[in-house]
Amino acid sequence: PPPELTYRDAQAMYASDIPDRKVMMRKAAFVVEAPPKTGVAPFLVEGRTTTKDFFAMFDVPFKYGAGWDQAADDASQMVVVLSKKTNDKAFGGADSVGQIVQLDGREFKVVGVLDEWAPTPKFYDMNNGQFDEVEELFVPYGVGTQFEMQSAGNTNCWRDQQINNFQDFLNSDCVWIQFWVEIRDSDKVAAFQDFIDNYVREQKTLGRYERPMNNHLRHPDEWL
Repeated sequence: PPPELTYRDAQAMYASDIPDRKVMMRKAAFVVEAPPKTGVAPFLVEGRTTTKDFFAMFDVPFKYGAGWDQAADDASQMVVVLSKKTNDKAFGGADSVGQIVQLDGREFKVVGVLDEWAPTPKFYDMNNGQFDEVEELFVPYGVGTQFEMQSAGNTNCWRDQQINNFQDFLNSDCVWIQFWVEIRDSDKVAAFQDFIDNYVREQKTLGRYERPMNNHLRHPDEWL
């Protein structure tokens, strides 16, 4: 499967303005509380913290509303996109855009509801169950960092490190973030490859990345 990244490496890749679209994301778990008037008991779901381009990059279909915008990403706004399954359970399948749901006791505004969507295999995340169902809700990526949400997916820490708090984890060499780009021009592909290589060279001077250079941009068809 495509490699996952450390938090700081994913942040560095995301800072590049070369890709036409780019997505940082990871899995998280949430307790969902629908409005009391619905009479639905709280329930646990698997979700995803992600950046706004997730929905456009992967052609995600919407039944109601849409994803969030760049401002919501920048401010880590408390907005949520529900899967059809979660919306059916929490709101009886009605248009819930504009409604409020509680996630882990915090209020989030519904901005979109997915239509039926079941990519098989789940190509956008081959590290956490290639044939699992699509996540049951999506929130802006920064929300996970703001509230120090632990990952509910694959996490690999390859060397001994002193991790005493969430910030230590973010600064660590543990890999747990998925990163995707969409680049439509071959010159920009080459430019982004150079960006990655130069970043790795810089990190090597700081004592990281002991192995020889081996960076590749691969199309999904190459590893599916």
